[in-house]
Order: sequence, then C-alpha cells, then structure tokens
Amino acid sequence: MRVRRLVMTLAVAALGALSPGGSEAATGGRSESMSVRPASVDNTAYIGVNNLQMLVSNVGSFAYDPSSHFGKHDGLYFPRGSDKTVVYAAGLWIGARVDGEPRVTVAEYTQEFSPGGMDGGEAVPDAGRFHVYKISRGDDASSNPDYAAWPFDEGAPVQPAADGSDSLDAEGNRVPLILGDQSLYAIYNDANRGAHTNQAGSTEPLGLEVQQYVFGFSRSGALGNAVYLKYKLINKGSNLLEDTYVSLWCDPDIGDAGDDFVGCDTALSLGFAYNDGPDPIYGAAAPAVGYDFLQGPIVPSEGDSALVNGGYRQGYRNLPMTSFNRYTNGRDPRSNLQSYNYMQGLTLEGEPAVDPEGDTTLYVVAGDPVTGSGWIDVGADDRRFMMSTGPFSMAPGDTQEVVIAVLVGQGADHLSSITALRDVSTKVQSVFDLNFQIPFPPPQPRVWAQPLPNRIELIWDRSAEGDVQTSEVLGQRFVMEGYNIYQGESETGPWKKIATYDIENDVTRIYMDIYDSDASAFQRLLVASGTDSGLDNHLTISTDRINGGGLINYRPYHFAVSSYSYDEENAEEYLVDGVGVGYLAEVLESRIQGITAHPNALALDIVDTAAHIEGQSEGTVIVRYLEPQNITGSQYEVTFNADRTWNLQNLTTGEFLLSNQVNESGDFDYAITDGVMVQTTGPEPGIDETIWEGGEAWATSVNLGGPWFGGGLVPGAWFFGSSIEDLTQLVDVEIRFSNEQRQLAYRYMRGANPNYGYQDYREIPLTAWDVSVDPPRQLNVCFVEQVGLASADGTWLPDNEDPLSAREYLFVLNSDYSETPDPYYTSRLVFGDAYDFDVLYAWWPAVADGHSNSELSDGQVLRITAAKANTSADRFQFRTLRGGEDVIAAGQASLKGIHPVPNPYFHTTDLEGGSSDGRIEFVGLPATTLTLEIYNLAGELIRTLTKEDPVASTLVWDVKTENGQRPASGMYIYRVVAPGVGTKIGKVAVFTKAEQVRRF
Repeated sequence: MRVRRLVMTLAVAALGALSPGGSEAATGGRSESMSVRPASVDNTAYIGVNNLQMLVSNVGSFAYDPSSHFGKHDGLYFPRGSDKTVVYAAGLWIGARVDGEPRVTVAEYTQEFSPGGMDGGEAVPDAGRFHVYKISRGDDASSNPDYAAWPFDEGAPVQPAADGSDSLDAEGNRVPLILGDQSLYAIYNDANRGAHTNQAGSTEPLGLEVQQYVFGFSRSGALGNAVYLKYKLINKGSNLLEDTYVSLWCDPDIGDAGDDFVGCDTALSLGFAYNDGPDPIYGAAAPAVGYDFLQGPIVPSEGDSALVNGGYRQGYRNLPMTSFNRYTNGRDPRSNLQSYNYMQGLTLEGEPAVDPEGDTTLYVVAGDPVTGSGWIDVGADDRRFMMSTGPFSMAPGDTQEVVIAVLVGQGADHLSSITALRDVSTKVQSVFDLNFQIPFPPPQPRVWAQPLPNRIELIWDRSAEGDVQTSEVLGQRFVMEGYNIYQGESETGPWKKIATYDIENDVTRIYMDIYDSDASAFQRLLVASGTDSGLDNHLTISTDRINGGGLINYRPYHFAVSSYSYDEENAEEYLVDGVGVGYLAEVLESRIQGITAHPNALALDIVDTAAHIEGQSEGTVIVRYLEPQNITGSQYEVTFNADRTWNLQNLTTGEFLLSNQVNESGDFDYAITDGVMVQTTGPEPGIDETIWEGGEAWATSVNLGGPWFGGGLVPGAWFFGSSIEDLTQLVDVEIRFSNEQRQLAYRYMRGANPNYGYQDYREIPLTAWDVSVDPPRQLNVCFVEQVGLASADGTWLPDNEDPLSAREYLFVLNSDYSETPDPYYTSRLVFGDAYDFDVLYAWWPAVADGHSNSELSDGQVLRITAAKANTSADRFQFRTLRGGEDVIAAGQASLKGIHPVPNPYFHTTDLEGGSSDGRIEFVGLPATTLTLEIYNLAGELIRTLTKEDPVASTLVWDVKTENGQRPASGMYIYRVVAPGVGTKIGKVAVFTKAEQVRRF
C-alpha cells in the first residue's frame, strides 16, 4: 500500500461509504482488509520457473498477493528471487448482456469468482480439491501429490498421444499435460450470487465456468520473461450471453507506484506499462510489463480459420485485442455499467474515446512512446489499464478459449524496455503459433545405484547423447554437451556438483548472465564446467563430498545425474583481458532428480559372473542386478556370432533378448533387460603380449607404430598381408634362439628379379613353435634379405648397423615344419602373393641399443601370446535370483547384514529430512518377505513392521508405537523373522525428545 493511496482511502472513509458495494471499487483504492473467502480459496500458489515469480489464484485474480505470502500484496516479482515487483494486482473480467442488460464478473482486489466448477447451472459446493494444482516437468505420482491427484474429471488437460487420444502411463492412468517446465491448474465459476460484491460488478451471475491453465518455461531469453495463461470459458448457465467481452485488468506498479505510464500496441494485441524515466527501485533500467492476447475468442467469419485448442476451426476467426482503456487511481469503475463501458473501449460515461487529433478510437494511448509518435500517455501516476477482446455470443453450453501471456522486457532505460518488451511479445507469440515446438533440455538420464561395501556404483543411460534441438524462430540450436553428477543433502537437495563428463570439443567453461538478487544486478556466472573428459555413464563414489570422509555402510546417500546442452548457434567466446576463459551461451539442463542408496545395504548379491560353459576365450560376462523388481529367475546364455557380435537368450522362455551386440569393452554402455545389465568383455583378437626370456633382450624391432616388442612385431595380416585375416586364428608361439638347435627357413630376396622372389631353403639360428597345443608343434618360417648388401649372407640375423636397409624380415607360418621345402611357398612371392601365405606373425627385427647380434645364444626365447577373443565356440550361462523363494533355495538369503541405522538414535537426525516423524532404517534385509518386531526391555511388543516386497532391502520404523506414541528413551530389542531363512535378534538404543512411557 502506497502512502498517498492510504491517505485517499482514509479520507473517503471519513466521509462515509459512497455505496454499499465495498470501499475498494468505490474509491479506487486498495483495502488492507480482505473479504472473507471460502476455505478452498487458494491465493498462495505461484509460478516461479523463470525470471518471473507470479501469484496465481483459483478465483480469477493473478499477480496479486492478498495474504502477503511473500511479504507484501504486490504479486508479480521481476526478477524472480528479488523483492522488486512490476504488478500490484491483475485479474480476469468478463462482461456480457443478458436480456439486454450488462452483467459483469470482476477479479480485482476482491473477486467475484468462487472455486470449483458448475453442475446443473449451479456452483459445485466448495471443496478443498478446488485448490491450485501445480506440477513440474519430471514429476510423477510418487513425487508430487498434485500430479497424482491431477483433476482430469474437472477439466485439467491431459497429455495427448501421437494419435490425438489421451496418453496413458504404464498403469493405464492418464498423464497430466505439462506445457513448458511448470504448469498450474485451477477451476472456478461466477455462479455464486453471494460472491458478487465488488462495486465494479455486483450483478447477477453470468453462469460461466472458467478452467485456468498457467505455464512457463525455465529459460533465459524471451521465454524466460513470460508466463502463459489459458482460459477455457464454458457457459454452464441458462443465459444467452450476448455482446460478451473478456478483459484483462491490471494495476501495474513498476517499482514505485506513482511514476507509471501505460500504452498499447494494436499490431501485437499488447497492453503495457512503463516508467516515466528512472525508477527509485529499479533505477535507470526500469522494465516494462505487458499482457499479450495470443489467442482471442472466435467469431463466425466466412473463409477464415480460427485457432482453438491447438487446432483450426474453419469458418471462424480469432478476435484480437479490440479495445484498450486506462485510468488513474480514483477513476476506477464504480458500477457494472461503467466496467462494461471500459470493456467496449468507451469512457466511464459510455462516450467514445477521442484522441488528441480529435478522432474517436477504441484504443486509448495507442501511440509509440519510443518514437514519441501518436497518442502517448502523459502525467505519470498510479495507473490501471484494461485490455479487452469482443464482442461475441455464448449460448448455454458454448465454450470459448482465450490465451494470454504476461511479459516483462528490460532494456538500458525505460523506453528501450518497451522495445525489449515488444521483442519478447513477438517471440512468445511465435512460439505459441508453433504450438510450443521449441528446444528443451536433453532427456533426463535414467539412473541406477549399486550399493557396494563403502561405495556406490552410479550408472545412467546414454539416451541424452547426440540430442540436438533447434528453433528457427528463436534462432537457437542446442546440442547435448555433457552430464553433471550431484550429491545432495537429501533426495530433493540442496545439491553439490561432484563431477562432470563432457564431450571432447574444447567447450568446457560456459557462462550465462544471471540475476543476483543479493547484488541487485546481473552477474556473469559459470554454469557449466567440463574438462573435455569425454562422455561416460558411470561413476564410482567412495567419498562423501558433503560431509567429508569415506562413505559409511548402511547410511543413506543421495545422488542425481543431469544432462545439459548449450546454444552453439549463439555461443561466443568470453574474453577477460583479451584472454579466452570460456564461452558465453545459454545452457539447458535437465531436471535434477534424486536417487538414494545405502552402501552395503543389500543382502542379495548384486554382481554375478556367468559360467564359461564352452570355448577357450579369455572373455568374461558380468551380470549386474540393477532393477531387482524386474528379475525373472530365468536361465540365460550368451553366445557369439562369426562376426564377433554377441547375443543374450533367456533359455527358460527361449526368447532372444539381445542380438548382434557389439560392445565388449566392459564399460557401462549396455542395454538393461529383465532387470540386469550383462557386461560382456573380451580382448580384441591379435597379440596379447610379447615376453623375452633368457637374460636381457639384445633384439628389438624397427618401430612400425605397433604396441608390441618395440613396435615392429605384428600379426601377419598387418604387415604384407596374410591368408590368416581372422585374428582369432592366431596361436601362441615361441621363437627359440640357438646356435645349435636350428631349423631350415624359406629365404626371399628384396630387390631381386622377381622382387621378393624365393631364393633357397636355408638354416637359421632359431626354431619356431606353436605352444598352444600339447605337445608343441614346430612351425615353418620364412625370412627376407636385401639384395646387394653384405647382410644378405643366406642366414637370418638383424644387422648391427643398419636394420632399415638390411630388412631381415622374419615371418612365422601356420604350417607344420618340414625338412624339405614345400613347392607351395617356393612358387610364390612373399610380397606380391602375401595373401596366399599363412603368416601368423611378422617381425622387422633390430638390434637393441647397446647390444650386438653376437649375443644370440641358447635359452633365449621370444614368446608371443595370442589374445583369446570370444568366438562362436564360446558360451556363457547364468541364472538370476528373484527375491523370496529363489534366494532361499539358492542359500543366498542371509540375516547377517541386518543393521539399524542410526544406532543409537538421537531425536532428531539428519536422516529425517525435517520430518516430524522419527526415522530408524533397518537395512540389509534379505530378499524375501519377513516381519520385524520391536520390544521394550520388559518384553512387551510395541511395534510390528512387515516387509511384503521380497525385493526391498529396507524397513523404516518411524520411532512410534502401534498407537502412534513415541516410546521412552532406552534400549529396545528387535527381532527379525524371515520364513525359510531364520531369525535374528539385536538391540537398538533410542533417545527421544518427548517421552511417553508405557502407552502402547
């Protein structure tokens, strides 16, 4: 309440009431005493998902705070989080002629609407269910009671399916519509004659039900400065409503109340208020606030089409803003006739409005304040404005839909704020015309937590990766950039970021300009901080990043994973003193959804290893139980295809659950099926390792870039080529050096005619053996020498001086050694016909630094071990265990892991999250049904808890007796009875604040 308004109100009160309609409408002031309303009036709900924080009611008013929920009556805060406001009050007004006489229903400082709908032409009796329902993106029935109780049967909108029908969840329930990131719904009516007490109305009811849907987007830019309101008007009375108008009434106060102007933009259907200059509260950059008719009511119009409920109706058109009126505090309408005059664009007295040029108009002050052209407001004061659309008719049963947006624009001064407001209006209208097909944050990752001893394995899906969302209207292109991992003080926060995984693209630090309410200014803040680590979907957590120290077994910890994207289309380098420190761009982050896990709390094994039934591979199959409720208890088998892809089959049902899977890395990028993640791993075929035995190695390789033995010992297929292209056919080989134990080898000459042609069968100082079989199999060998060099001496040995020129390649063949040469090899060129040679391994040898080839001696061995990859010969099998009889039969149901947490219990603990109930969690319960009994030391049973879900591992005792009383402080005995498993007895110490002894 401003001082001069208070003085005016007191002065009028001293003269006596001007009319029986109430002081507010009569005086144009604002009464500090609110009229008594039914209990179900909800005037504390608000939308606060972006830069605007706006009160919303279920009686037609909005941007008004009659209960001082936020400390004052002003109801539209900008920016959110500050105490600065741009609107004192606003509301929906509706007027029409009934039997030729005007009737008006008003939502102003007092409201003539009542909560709830209508039935049989009458208001449905007042009920608590008529409150303002509020849901946010990411909510579900378990996290938000308003989501669970969303009043579909009272008009609350349903999420449409692709075919236009109602979307249903997995349980067959309708899904609430969440437009934007936060949505609010309320239903109200004007059928209660007793509510029509505002002097600006005070008529008989119109008989209208209003279904109000409010929503907004969690964004920066234009959508961050907008809130949408959709009104569905239904004539549920018996009156024919003729010459009907819908009006938005507003008492704007941009900072200080007494320095405001108003205006309208007829091209945009926009009514607005702005300052006369710098404002005592906002300073030089005083914002502008406006209301925009995005979709007006429909009227017949041949050849046109009108937008209704997201679709078009032929033969109609939508009405725009059809009038705009302004007045100053004290010139408020004091009768239904005066209100109806304002709605039509007339003066209070019902005369046409006349602009400064002498022309009549329906739009007061419709000039352009920015350019100073046309009719603009003068003499700043405490303004009101009313913008209307009409006329149209509504017969009983007719429906109309009106959509508006509440907007704020802020520039460098009061006039540039109008320009900013118009830009917001244009973009918000464009987004509406696109039916809100705009960029959203990347998909919310689905998160699993595996509670292991003193650590949590956090795993999430990768559905967000590669997400790209564009908007031509907004000129934005958001690309998924990374994941943020948080630890929370509770399952709903507050949150501390503990890790980020982002794409390797040099985009690490991203900044945004965000309003800081403490500093009363926009601050450039770091909103994304990656390290170019690359994307991952797994984190092992063993440290408590909130309280310090390691994770404590059985204690609850709270984590969340979000995905984020940035607007790469508008990203610009952020320079500080000419040095790039990051990028300036808008960032969209998915909702932070908490998950709770207790280290070491599950008695059931949650990581298993499948049995290797057949085959010789070195692969493994790890089975992670991530969704115990979906475990089937079936037998499974993992098999491999010729192309090294793999399959998962449920042998119990015969169904192939996964086919042609390629991932064998052992990471966490695997599908989850039947409640488990099957991590199939195996080495890449090739060489596993090379080992030199028999003293220090005098030999190495010319480095070809390979990973083994100096980089120049590789599978034959990687050198000249080989008939062995499938590297799973490689075998373990030993090259045994000896001046005594030698074998014959095929010699080929590089540079001869023909090039790499066969020369002879010569003895060399080594033998080659396949040691993967027993007994070992001796193998053929061939080697190469360079024509014209001294090293081309008819025997194999790397040159001490010039291995590059001398070549001396050595090839181990996959054929049994023979003392006589095989014409198959002698008739072919080792280079030109390389793919005819069964070369297992090729080696370009060199003498190691500081050594000599003369060091070759008996006992020296170069062992080449082949990687044993998974092949079609390999099979792995495992069986999953369901909770209950499965784990009992398998002998895996144990009572050893049961612990009460905390123990001792001191009221209150941080585990209770501020709840008035106590909380002791019994964790580590076996995966079966059981009962848990709690006794005092006198042996009296004070509480029985039952675990019906065999999968659950936790029971919570609210530290109350069976009749809801708190037990006395002391020691208590707990007894766990698990049929088929056993019984466990333990102690828990309880210290409560209020003791109520022996009242069980």
